[in-house]
Order: sequence, then structure tokens, then C-alpha cells
Amino acid sequence: MLLYDECHTKIGCLRFIFKENGQLIRVMLTDDYWYALMANDKLKRSHELGKFVCRQFKEYLHRSRRQFDVPFTLEGTPFQKQVWEALRKIPYGGIRTYSEVAISIGKPKAIRAVG
Repeated sequence: MLLYDECHTKIGCLRFIFKENGQLIRVMLTDDYWYALMANDKLKRSHELGKFVCRQFKEYLHRSRRQFDVPFTLEGTPFQKQVWEALRKIPYGGIRTYSEVAISIGKPKAIRAVG
């Protein structure tokens, strides 16, 4: 069973997916994958988890929070995890090109895959 909730922010509706233990596993801004998930009857809404995460995202978007303390699990391929770990190292307010991220993980030709 997966848990979910939604959060309306200034950038749009964020949707969160959690494991039963409360670990955040996905944040979505687009609807494409969301509708496929909602067709799955193994989802249950959790306002309690969503409220906690939503507050932190809103604080971040209003620049009153620089780090999250939401428990999360990175689920993906080894390559995806490498990219996500590289993204986590970018300091607050920093930007990196796809090329810079690809170079930082030792795969300079993987620019499109990083994107």
C-alpha cells in the first residue's frame, strides 16, 4: 500500500507518494504519471504525512527554508541515484547545467540522460 497527498503551491499542485512507513518516495508536479497512479487501487490518502511535507515545500518556495527534514527513499536505477545524489550536493540557490552534472558523476557524455 502506498500513501499520497496533494499540496497547492505557487508553482502548481505538488503530489507526494509515501511508503507506509512514511518515507517520501516521489514528488510530482505534472499530471501524466499521477493519473496512472490514481488508477491503482493500492493508494490511500494521508493528510497527516502530506501536511508535514507540504509545509516544508511551501517554506522552501517562500525562501524561509533551505533544507528539508522529510524522511525519503531514493528509488531508481543506479544511474538515477547518481544524478540525484549530485543534485543534492548543489547548494541552496545554486544552479548547474546538465553538462556540469554529467561531468560531476563521471559520465560527461550522458548530458541528455541527466536531463
